[in-house]
Formats: sequence, structure tokens, C-alpha cells
Amino acid sequence: MQIWAFRILKVVIVAGSIWYLYQRFQDISLQDYEGILLKKESGLGFIRLVFLLLVLSLTSWISEALKWKLLFQIEFEQTVSRSLKVVLISHVAGLISPFKAGEYGFRSYLVPKELGKFALGRQWLNNLNLNFVKALVGGPAAIYFLTKILDLNWNPAPYLLILWVLLLLLFIFLYKSFEGIFHVFIPLSWRLKGAAIPEGARLDSSRMRILSVLNLFRFMSYSIGNILIWCSLGLSCDYWLIFCLFQAIYLLALALPVLSLFDVVVKSSLVLVLSGPFGFDPGKVVLAVFVNWFFMTVIPMIFGLILLIKEPLNSRA
Repeated sequence: MQIWAFRILKVVIVAGSIWYLYQRFQDISLQDYEGILLKKESGLGFIRLVFLLLVLSLTSWISEALKWKLLFQIEFEQTVSRSLKVVLISHVAGLISPFKAGEYGFRSYLVPKELGKFALGRQWLNNLNLNFVKALVGGPAAIYFLTKILDLNWNPAPYLLILWVLLLLLFIFLYKSFEGIFHVFIPLSWRLKGAAIPEGARLDSSRMRILSVLNLFRFMSYSIGNILIWCSLGLSCDYWLIFCLFQAIYLLALALPVLSLFDVVVKSSLVLVLSGPFGFDPGKVVLAVFVNWFFMTVIPMIFGLILLIKEPLNSRA
């Protein structure tokens, strides 16, 4: 019953987002936006924008490859190129599964067999750390933005700050208590088969610090990409406003259980809702979201598919 309720919730979220976008664009002609990025007066210019977005995408995914190499630095040796192939191929599987569950399966397969279940814990730790960095850096910015757009007779900032602190404490609790949570909520038969998972969800403090820095690079690549695109489209060059807006989007998106492939649709709706009070052009807003998604998600996915076809990596590392 819970599984079906979860599936229905995902369908409702995606369908609701599509309906909202349809309603917003009923009276808008797409012809008005043809070639907008190619216009000479468009911010950075098309060529420079494409170059910078490719650099940011490359920075993001090399950071991800370095993270995967770091996570198994002691257990086994792998080159950066091998690590990059693993994360790009796993990225394809993650896009078609909620909470990127497919990514866990691929990454656990593409390590030495004896470390397969251990890798599940390491990838969980990797994602937990990334979300912790998002909350730590983006939380105050998101709170600042929400206090600006919420038309209330009272100041919600103190309550939002409390929620932010509680969120950080939740991440810390999940890290510190993962083994206990695993043993309580996972069925006994699965626990016995996956006994190495809690062990994999631990990392020494030195590597945890490096992991956090690499996740910060990955996180900032997305944020800087959004700023560049919004400036180029003439939406806004208020860097702080754009940064704060997308921190609010990222934190809200953490709670939405949708397929990563539909993530762009849901985020487009969220951006339209949260940016509405500022009167931004809705067509340009959605275009900006899709451009960033294309460079940060679709292009790496294409390379992942090519690698999967040419080098299926059908043997353990």
C-alpha cells in the first residue's frame, strides 16, 4: 500500500507541474523566444555562454569523479578516467529512478565484487554529504529569499532559521546513527545480505573534509551556471537574488520524490512560482532552467550512454 501511495504521489507532483506550466503558457507564443540566446545583445553572447557552461559542467562531473575515487582511495586503486566513466554511466541509471536509486545499483556493480554492498553505503554517504553542503551553504540564502517574497504580517526568518538548524542536525543524525537506523528499518533478511552497507557509510575525517570541498565545487557549478544564464537572457544580473532563488529551489526539491528525468519539469514550476513576485518573463525563466539542465544533466547523460554502448564495463573493476 505504501509503495502505491508513493507512486501516486510522484505522478501527482509531475502531473501538477505539467498542468501548471501549461496554464502559464497558454497565452504565450513560443515564437517570441526563438533564437533568444543567439541575439548579439544577449548578455555574454552565445559562444561565450556555451563555453562557460561546458567548463562548469566539466568541473562538476570531474569533481564527482574525484569524489568516487576518493571514497575508495584505501580499498582499491582506480584512475580518474575510470572513475569518470563509472559516474557518467551511473548517471544514466539515476535519471530514470526516484532519488537516483538506479545510480546506487550501477555504482555498486562497477566496483570489485567484494565491495559491491560496501559501495551502496559509500554512495549514500556521498549523497548525504552533498545535501548537507547544499543545506549548509544554501540554507541562509533560501531563508533570505523566502522572507522577501512571503507577504506576511510577521517575520518568519527566526522560524525558518530554526528549521534550517533542525535540517542540519537531521543530516548529522543520519550520518552518526545510520547503522542503528539500518538495523531498525531494514528487514532482517536484507540486513544479513547487506551487512557491509553500514560499514561503507563511514569515512575518516580527512576524507570527509575533502569530500565536502568537492561537493561544494559541484554545488557552486550549478549555482554559477544559473547566474550566467539568467544574465545572458536579460532576466536579472542581481547575482545574490538569483543565487538565493535557486537555493530555495534546491532545498524544496530535496523533499520531492520524483524521477530525476522529470526533475526539470518540477523545478521549472517551482522557479515560476517563487520568481513570480519579481515579474520576470515566464518564458525566459523556463528557458533558463532547461538550458542549465541541458548542460549539467543531458550532455553528461549523452556521454554516459555513449560509454555504456562502446565500453559497457561489464566486468568488475
